Amino acid sequence: PFSTSVYQTLLSNPVRCLAQGLILEREGPRSLFRGLGPNLVGVAPSRAIYFAAYSTAKEKLNDVFEPDSTQVHMVSAGLAGKGQGHGPLVIMVISSIFCFRY
Repeated sequence: PFSTSVYQTLLSNPVRCLAQGLILEREGPRSLFRGLGPNLVGVAPSRAIYFAAYSTAKEKLNDVFEPDSTQVHMVSAGLAGKGQGHGPLVIMVISSIFCFRY
C-alpha cells in the first residue's frame, strides 16, 4: 500500500514518480508492463478488422474512383471505421474484465 504522499506524487507528476523510482521500488519493473497483455488482446483484433475492411474497401473503390487517389483513401478509411461495428467493443470489454481480475 502506498502512503498519501506517494499517491499525491503519482497524480501530480507520473514522470517524476517514475524517475524517483517509487513504482519500481514498491512493485518492481514488471509493474510497468502490467496492463500490456490485456490491452493487446483487445487492440490487435480491432486493428486487424479495421485494416481488413480498409484493404477491401480500397480494392473496390479503385474501380470507382481514380486508382489510389485521395478520395479512395479517405472513403476507404471512413468505411473501415464505420465497418468495424461493435465487434472490437466486445473484445475490449472482455479484455478490460480480464485486466481487472488478473
